[in-house]
Amino acid sequence: MHRRRSKPLIWILALIFVLTCLLLQSIRLRGDGLSYYAYDRSLLFDHDLDFANEFQAYNPAHDATPDLTRRTDTGLVSNPYTVGPALLWSPFILVVHMVYRATRLGVDLCAAPAATGYEFPYVAAITLGTNFYALLGLLALCSVSAHYFGSRPAFMAVLGIWFGTSYLHYLYFEPAYAHVLGASLVALFIWSYNLYHAHRHWSLLLRTGVIAGLMILTRWQNAVFLIIPVVDAVMSLMKISSRSRKQITRAVIQSWIFISIVVLLFMPQALVWKQLYGRWLTVPMGTTSMRWFAPALLEVLFSARNGLFAWTPLVAISVVGLAFLYRQDQPLAIALLIALLAQWWVNASVADWWGGSAFGGRRFIDSSVIFVVGLAGVLHQMAQWRGGRTIGLLALSLTIAWNVALWTQYAVGTPPVQSMHDLGQIYWGQFTDGFPQVYRLLGRSTWLDLAVRSGILQQQWTNVRTALVWMVVLIAMVYLVVRGASIMGMSNTAP
Repeated sequence: MHRRRSKPLIWILALIFVLTCLLLQSIRLRGDGLSYYAYDRSLLFDHDLDFANEFQAYNPAHDATPDLTRRTDTGLVSNPYTVGPALLWSPFILVVHMVYRATRLGVDLCAAPAATGYEFPYVAAITLGTNFYALLGLLALCSVSAHYFGSRPAFMAVLGIWFGTSYLHYLYFEPAYAHVLGASLVALFIWSYNLYHAHRHWSLLLRTGVIAGLMILTRWQNAVFLIIPVVDAVMSLMKISSRSRKQITRAVIQSWIFISIVVLLFMPQALVWKQLYGRWLTVPMGTTSMRWFAPALLEVLFSARNGLFAWTPLVAISVVGLAFLYRQDQPLAIALLIALLAQWWVNASVADWWGGSAFGGRRFIDSSVIFVVGLAGVLHQMAQWRGGRTIGLLALSLTIAWNVALWTQYAVGTPPVQSMHDLGQIYWGQFTDGFPQVYRLLGRSTWLDLAVRSGILQQQWTNVRTALVWMVVLIAMVYLVVRGASIMGMSNTAP
């Protein structure tokens, strides 16, 4: 176990986070994000859970949303997406809503259009909320992996998975999707559980239970990570002869408390299902959405259609690194391997296992903590070799460059990479469309557009002021998150 403190590195990570958010972040609400946000918008503006207007009147790009002609047993439009993201974004949206209303006091409301909830400040609140949880998650990833392999390998591993996988796209280009939120909560859950496992404090148990509940509420498939306390409990019971009855009783009570918290945190979803479908528990996607006994196990890893290893070879290297974690923490390594296998089976069983027009294996983003810890183990092992640290850094840089070029193909390529079903064509496109056009990714930055293209260059000073406000709010949020993370012990690699 490594016990060095890593405060300078988390501030460097925070600086990279701010700069990349300004240069790459797209503030937009599209695709699945419309359905996730519909919960907040409908409750805040319409005071109901009827999403007909959200999916029809406020969908200018005509993105795929639930069918308005098909009603549930309660007569409402279905929304098969989880309520977790809406719950996580709600503090940011409420603050914007109050500020927005306050700034309209004294304005002629008959002349001014009423707010719809889809104005730029509301969409920016969603993006800022995702940024908040993403940074917390990245710090948790760094802390967990640094505990086992040291701060430098952990820092490099976080950068590798951050910029070398699909995480990159769903943080900066689709902030209203649930993938980054899910990955962050999984990382926070493992970080918090490690602390609880080391100290067994009741407060740590409560915090871990709350995070676990939110983790499942955001992405149902993340329930597989509850295997971590299960494996811990089983391996503890194997040593039952050396434990007192008092210790066993305490462990049973704590387990029941943990389960109760998780169930309680799931109640918002159950209440929504009751309102929408008339049932406390249901399968909102429909029973035909999953093919449990005919999973596309090889395709989801190696296919040109967003295959995990085919698109992001860095992940394959990271999985191997779990062997190095096994030397340090056998229960966690076993649990993470089981969780990864379960995620693999679940993702391969989805009818559209390729994830639609996704960028890479997006449904594996929730497993980022597994990839970061594994990659940190590989980098730590390589550092023991002569010249291994340099080779590791070079290899990591190349895989990140490869992913960024692939992202460029996805965003601005002709034809776009998501329309290609041949790996040879995709790989060749890296050199014809990917690497030569990387600079065009800056064109996706909302901040650069407000500050420069539609701001200074066109002398639209309102846009410049908006860009400045966004930058100040982002920097302030990042500072507060890092300070809070330091207080919670994320800068200390030991639990």
